[in-house]
Amino acid sequence: MFAQQVALTYRHAAVSLTTSLLGATLGVVVLYGLESTRLLLGWYTLTVLISVIRLGLLRAYEKAAPTAEAAALWAKRFYMAVASAGISLGLFGTVLLPDGNPSNQFAVAFLISGTAVGALGSLTALRLAHPLFLLPFVLPFAIFKLFRSDLAQLYIGIAAFLFIAMTLVVAKRSSDVVEKSLTPGLSKRCFG
Repeated sequence: MFAQQVALTYRHAAVSLTTSLLGATLGVVVLYGLESTRLLLGWYTLTVLISVIRLGLLRAYEKAAPTAEAAALWAKRFYMAVASAGISLGLFGTVLLPDGNPSNQFAVAFLISGTAVGALGSLTALRLAHPLFLLPFVLPFAIFKLFRSDLAQLYIGIAAFLFIAMTLVVAKRSSDVVEKSLTPGLSKRCFG
């Protein structure tokens, strides 16, 4: 069953990859001119580079057509790639976050949540994949907001923690559904 979960994850990973790139591109549009152009474009270049590596990994998996015995190795590679994407995107909600501009901060928070949720459906076949993406991506933003001086920022931080908790619950439930659907015999009883 684990090999099927890995295969399913790789088959659907292009969605999370596209979501990450789209979110990063929109982030550059929102923040261009507000933050250091060099820093912003450096972050974007890093994010694109990680996406290209992730795409290469997807292509390598397809070309290799790995056996069930190799599933654990391919899962580890996927975990490293998706965690790297989460770390890179996590910089967006901390280092690049514009101070003192509520509308741009709202746009950043919206892009963070949209990108995190957009990746949810394609990363839940492997139980650890979505948390490895979500936590380094959204947790730094939540912590960053908790330690800001004004009350509105504190509320945003608390909301970000609630978002993380609820998204992890949904990811776990989605992973459970995938596992049940791949379990011989159980899928017929659960899904008709």
